[in-house]
Amino acid sequence: MDKLRVARSNGKRAFTRINRNLLKQIADEAEPGLVQDCWKELQEAWSDVESKHNEYVSLLTSEEEMDGEEPWISEVYDSFSNSKKTFFNFMKNCSKAVKEEQTSVDTASIKRPDIQKLKIPLFSGSQDNVISFNDFLNMFDDLIGNNSAYSNTAKLMYLKSYLRGNALDTIKHLSNDEKSYELARVFLKEEYLDNDIVVEEHIRRLHELTSPPAKDFTALRSFFNTARTSVYELKAFGFDALQDDTLGSKIVSYMICQKLPTNFKSKLSTTLQTDFPSTRELLENYNTIIKSLMKTSTPAKQQEVNNGEICERVRCMIDFGSQASYISEDLAARLGFNSNSPTTEYNVKTCIGVKKQSYSSATCDVIFTPTATARHSFLVDPDMNLDYDIPGVKSLVHKLKIDGVRLADSFFNDITSDTIGDFDCLLGSDVIGALKPLRSVDLGLGTALEVQDGHILFGDIDSFYSGGSQEGIEHLFSIESLGIREVNESVSSQERQLVEKFTEEVEFKDGKYYIKVPFYDNVKDVPGNYEVALATMKKVREKLNKRDLADAYTAVFEQQLHPQTLFNIYNNSRQIMMEGGFNLRSWMSNHPQLVDIMASEDTIHQHDAPVEKVLGYFYDSKQDVVSLADFSFEERPQGITKRQLLSNISKVFDPLSLALPVTIRGRLLMKQVWKDGTAWDEEVTPEVYRDWKLLKNDLNSLREIKFPRKTGDTEIGQPTELHLFCDGSKACYGFACYVKQENSEPQLVFAKSKLAPDDKSIPQLELLAVFLALKCLPLILDSIKMTVDHLRLWSDAQVVLEWLTSGCKSKSRFTSNRLEDITSMKLKLQEQYNCDISHHYVATTSNVADMLTRGLTAKEFVKKTSLWLHGPDWLGGTSGQWPTSPLYCLSDKAMRAVDLQSQQVTIEPSEQHSTTQPIININDFSSLKRLYGVTAMVFQFINKLKHRQADAREQAKVYWLKTMQEESFVTEISYLQAREKGKTTKSTIVPKLLTSLNGFLDETGTLRCRGRLSKLNKYSYAVHNPVLLSKDHRLTELMINDQHRRCKHLGVGTTLTELRESGHWIPGGRQAVKRVIKDCITCRKLNALAMLNQPVRIKAQQHSKSKLRDAQRGRQQSGKLISSSLWYETEEYSRHVSPTYLMLNSV
Repeated sequence: MDKLRVARSNGKRAFTRINRNLLKQIADEAEPGLVQDCWKELQEAWSDVESKHNEYVSLLTSEEEMDGEEPWISEVYDSFSNSKKTFFNFMKNCSKAVKEEQTSVDTASIKRPDIQKLKIPLFSGSQDNVISFNDFLNMFDDLIGNNSAYSNTAKLMYLKSYLRGNALDTIKHLSNDEKSYELARVFLKEEYLDNDIVVEEHIRRLHELTSPPAKDFTALRSFFNTARTSVYELKAFGFDALQDDTLGSKIVSYMICQKLPTNFKSKLSTTLQTDFPSTRELLENYNTIIKSLMKTSTPAKQQEVNNGEICERVRCMIDFGSQASYISEDLAARLGFNSNSPTTEYNVKTCIGVKKQSYSSATCDVIFTPTATARHSFLVDPDMNLDYDIPGVKSLVHKLKIDGVRLADSFFNDITSDTIGDFDCLLGSDVIGALKPLRSVDLGLGTALEVQDGHILFGDIDSFYSGGSQEGIEHLFSIESLGIREVNESVSSQERQLVEKFTEEVEFKDGKYYIKVPFYDNVKDVPGNYEVALATMKKVREKLNKRDLADAYTAVFEQQLHPQTLFNIYNNSRQIMMEGGFNLRSWMSNHPQLVDIMASEDTIHQHDAPVEKVLGYFYDSKQDVVSLADFSFEERPQGITKRQLLSNISKVFDPLSLALPVTIRGRLLMKQVWKDGTAWDEEVTPEVYRDWKLLKNDLNSLREIKFPRKTGDTEIGQPTELHLFCDGSKACYGFACYVKQENSEPQLVFAKSKLAPDDKSIPQLELLAVFLALKCLPLILDSIKMTVDHLRLWSDAQVVLEWLTSGCKSKSRFTSNRLEDITSMKLKLQEQYNCDISHHYVATTSNVADMLTRGLTAKEFVKKTSLWLHGPDWLGGTSGQWPTSPLYCLSDKAMRAVDLQSQQVTIEPSEQHSTTQPIININDFSSLKRLYGVTAMVFQFINKLKHRQADAREQAKVYWLKTMQEESFVTEISYLQAREKGKTTKSTIVPKLLTSLNGFLDETGTLRCRGRLSKLNKYSYAVHNPVLLSKDHRLTELMINDQHRRCKHLGVGTTLTELRESGHWIPGGRQAVKRVIKDCITCRKLNALAMLNQPVRIKAQQHSKSKLRDAQRGRQQSGKLISSSLWYETEEYSRHVSPTYLMLNSV
């Protein structure tokens, strides 16, 4: 309660501050707009204070605490009522002043305000809001009606947009012209602007007050709040019922008293010492009497209302077709009803039949509003479970809240999804009658049931929000159609997926949270099972040979290559369909022999047209070419509207985008119309119309261009590659896909482009082109039905190649997320289609995708048809014939990757040995640091001559690693390069080292092996896939010595661990490390031990004291110093050794 009291006090202070500011602005004659904003703030502050006050008072129990509460809220309400009257008088005066001032102002110089940002309450003309028409009209005049910048036609259109229901029906028949606006105002004023009607409405509300329950003090307070509001509103219109001994006071007092409970009347009579209190006395003392009654009543929880019984706030559903009302078994238990009550069997009739069901009954009060209650008997349904998914209801409720519509269902205040549930009560026709008033009203574009406490949603709801055609056309250049959501880019796609996955999998059971163990899915270079698959294939072939089935299987596959297959398809399909009762009557083919057979059997499809229409194209079977189908354009002689322009552009049907360089101009033209802000039925600008006439002629010329139908052979078994040329510009971005097979000319397969969003840079659009190409690749690969060995993506943006090949990160979150998406799509393509993917650089002059990003005229397209259909001239040659270009914008790592992927030079095993001598003799160096340092200086000099920015030390490291591997792993590298080019056969022997270590070549051509730590995210890619080192090479010795010094000469195990964690692997590494560090001078010095002399053992029984003295004397004479100990053993203590130390002095 302390927190609630403090919150109420804070609300009052805020109300007082806003009220003072409002009165000050009115006194200073501030701008009407500022005063109106302040008035809205004051209304919100008053609502907040009133709600917090009612909540606080409902919790009070002692009379001492209640004494000062009524004057407290009365003071605030009086201030609010006086300010309201002052505000409306000020707005009326301002309206008159505006009318006089605007007659002398040049309307051409007035800037039209943005009406859409100002909210005017809607007016429906119903009985509940008829008294608010005066407020509505004043606000409308301040914003629109008194503004001479608008014509009367525009004012009428705005007026109609703010009216609903009966009010709109009053003027909707008027035409939109200058004279109708004044006529509409007259009609509305005659219908709703009548003080007598307003006064009558408040009197009706007083007369129709519903009697509150005897001990429901919350309902009693609401009863008096409603009465007090009507009394003060009547006072504002000159009918003061608060003056004692007047007729109005006596009448209002009588209407209130006859609705009061008996216990309240008795307490009132005792307190005021009269049975006929005035209206003023009622409103001043009702709060004190309620507090007194609460004090004398049995203490109870807040839910104990309605004659002391438990009251539960539940969600109810209205069902006009049900003859009975139901409550859930859980609600009955919460209300205290006995669960073992006797049941009665009922025949429940539904639209699908009759079912017998047993229900128990429970009688309770239903409180719809504090002033509307009913007592009724309900059937207790043990299986009540009402949950509904209504798409769009969340956004609808949010929009109604913005428009200020009050909903009777308070559960919508906390709506978080489109699911409506938690119903504990179903109200049938036997209870609905107690809901008064209950009538259907227009709400937005639909209907609703209006009750005293608000509106009940009723009728259909659209499952989507239509923002109009103007917003629907956004798909032409929205990146959301690519699957890229316009969401907060502050987090990466991977992070967002992890959060969504966590939310889906987390569970709360038995007081504990359970979640699946997260796994890292982005696993690269998973070991293959080529050997297993090869062994399985051999076993299957052996089994087939044993059963004499190998030749039969081979024949099945080879017969598919014979033309007779076409004849079999023709005959078999007709027979199969005939058995099912379907007669295939006509056929068409481009095979001459098959056409002759069809003609002889009278099943060929014959007509006078020279072409067939197939999949939206015209197909000429004789020439085996396709062309665009017929289309015609519609437009008016004097111009063309935006709607007609879009319709004409859409008539050119080209699903494969064969003529995309020309048709893309239509979308570019539509984007320009969009930017111009042209309405749908408004004519486009003269510039756009001129461009459309040129485009129309070009589109008509496209029908004369023939495109070859055949793109490749799916059965010849030749190596197949897909080349995707990508490009992006400020206008649009897209790609063109070509299929290339050996000994055949490249052919265009598919092309696609999209209009570019305005907020993206050129490099980002180039990256989106690559993203779009990878997005469409699954569709292309599934459609062409070819085994593709290699996918090559070409781009003329070096910065994009840097992003894609070097793994560098971008500061832009959008770019980083797209790179993550591209990496994920590449992995899926490699896994699903078992093909390699590489990136290449192409000069802009050779990039065919540049044609579809800037658009071509029909004449230009005809000249470049061969380039568009077959790609650049060099594309048909071998990879060694591809042109090269200087890549100044790429880092050394990215440059090596692009060069390696672009050159693909064949290297035979005999050529694996380096034909050039190393630039430096490695045997002249005893330190790895010095070797790398000197080599880096050489590369630094070379980079300076070539004007290339690169890390010279990294170049030196890669150079020596590759030199070492070329000298030590000739067979392994030769096999891997041959396998990448598809030159290995079943009989090719796999090197043993590759089999045991699962070796592969990375993007720089370095030989690596896949380790067993590939799924441990703690380590980097280099540790997961270490570089293979030769145990006998001089470079390996230098690297071992370097790691040995770094780990402070700790030994074989530590040195080997450091070497592996640096990303290197040595076959037989422990022996190699042991061999190298055994010659370490530092370790030999530190590990050397002092020479120990053998102890002198003397037994007592064998040597006398004289002999001992002689021994001592002898050593003294020899002049030797004895530092060892002398052990003396006795026979008695044979197991005990006593050390005796001697000092010998030389003479």
